Amino acid sequence: MIAHRMPAKRIRYLAAAVAMVAVWFAGPRVVEKFRPEWRIAAQLTFARLAEAMGHDVVLLLGDSRMAALGRRTLTKPGTRAINLGLSGMRAHELRALIARETLPRRAVSVIWIGVNDIWFEDAKSTAVAGDLRQIVATLAAHGHRVVLLEQIPAGAEIGSVQRRITRESRAINALFDETPPQGQILRIADLFEIAVETGSTPKLHDGIHLTANANEQVWQRIAGTIETRTTDRKP
Repeated sequence: MIAHRMPAKRIRYLAAAVAMVAVWFAGPRVVEKFRPEWRIAAQLTFARLAEAMGHDVVLLLGDSRMAALGRRTLTKPGTRAINLGLSGMRAHELRALIARETLPRRAVSVIWIGVNDIWFEDAKSTAVAGDLRQIVATLAAHGHRVVLLEQIPAGAEIGSVQRRITRESRAINALFDETPPQGQILRIADLFEIAVETGSTPKLHDGIHLTANANEQVWQRIAGTIETRTTDRKP
């Protein structure tokens, strides 16, 4: 009897299909344990599969502040929120990532990133704002509706670096006030006003990262915006 070998191309398609089904049933809880680059690729596969099955997809893109928001659910039936936040990520790294990865064709993308560029690379406001504009433009070109969170001041606990982070963050916000990027700017800086009497921001537990209560406040603003933007989604 002659054995028939399956064509290599068909094997690759079958393997991809099995992987997509595995990612779907594994869900974000298991995928979170992957290496960072594998996790992002797997979660984007999950997002594309969710979209193919008729779900509205919300991508949460950013650094550790976004990652700290964790797994979230939305009230609109059929909406999947997928958190792609990655600790330490810079804006220029996110720009490169979305340029090389295969994205869902339509999604609401929420972006919160930029502090690591200022903190670790001494990036200036104009450079970070430029990267953010390119991120927004790339996502918009893919048909995404984009929500960009504004920058927030740092807490005094990190000493002299705080002044630089706060100065550059406010400068980025001012640049976007003067010439708005595509998409929507979500105002959150008012939640983090620096207390005059202490020089600190109580809602940042280490000068950079949010307390649990502050995370909830930020999420409520994001969710309110997302719910509004997904209800009028057009085919």
